[in-house]
Amino acid sequence: MLNLKTRGVSPIAYFNVLGANGEPQLGEDGRPCRIRYHSPASREYAEAQAIAQNAVVDMLKTDGSTSQSADEKLERQAEFLAAITIEFENWCYIVDGEEAPRPGKEQFLAAFRDRSIGYVPEKFQAHAAKWGNASKPSPTS
Repeated sequence: MLNLKTRGVSPIAYFNVLGANGEPQLGEDGRPCRIRYHSPASREYAEAQAIAQNAVVDMLKTDGSTSQSADEKLERQAEFLAAITIEFENWCYIVDGEEAPRPGKEQFLAAFRDRSIGYVPEKFQAHAAKWGNASKPSPTS
């Protein structure tokens, strides 16, 4: 009999950052640029998802509609992704005119709000939503 618990999903997962053309992005040292994040198996992901869903329900209650402007949609996506992100590995996001990356969540929000690299949050959100992307290796593999 299979103990399904042995096939559980890790609460921490990784996303390899891809460029707009789909090519893996590599740091100056040749290692892949990644985002370490809380997977759907984590409490942090569940909390971020609940906040996002509650915001939509609140919009419906207040306005009678779930329509969002492009800016509102971008902000909600950035807030969700920043809430599940643990760290950027082998890359950073530095705002023009600043000398160093902002710490933690500030850096994540700034990167995920930047439309010029909108392909990163778009691909990251699609990846993070898939439980299989956080799967532990099969015991038979």
